[in-house]
Amino acid sequence: MRPSDDGSRDRPHRGCADDRSHHRSHRGPDAGAVLGTNRGVPASPVVRKAIAGQSTPADAAVYQIYNEIADRTIPQGPNLPNDQEFVNQLKLLGQSVAYGQSTVDKASTDLIALINRLSTK
Repeated sequence: MRPSDDGSRDRPHRGCADDRSHHRSHRGPDAGAVLGTNRGVPASPVVRKAIAGQSTPADAAVYQIYNEIADRTIPQGPNLPNDQEFVNQLKLLGQSVAYGQSTVDKASTDLIALINRLSTK
């Protein structure tokens, strides 16, 4: 939903039925059917199976590869560890360069240090 004029989120976005529960249809196979591979290969085997019939030959080949290796992978949690901290700090680094408070070289060194610090948390 997109925010309405008063800031509430009671209007559906383009292409959605006009009801408050319409976002339930934006999950799983229904969302997969709309998105296809616009955001990459669906991680969910349920979604891949649901949209396989409408996939391109190239997408179908990629789905097959994913399905072949699925038993050798571990499930990904919903968020990577420290992802929000990384996003917040990256934004601050970018702003510090944009506003002349840091150089690109200093910010890139700080970014590497941030990645190293967060990867050991």
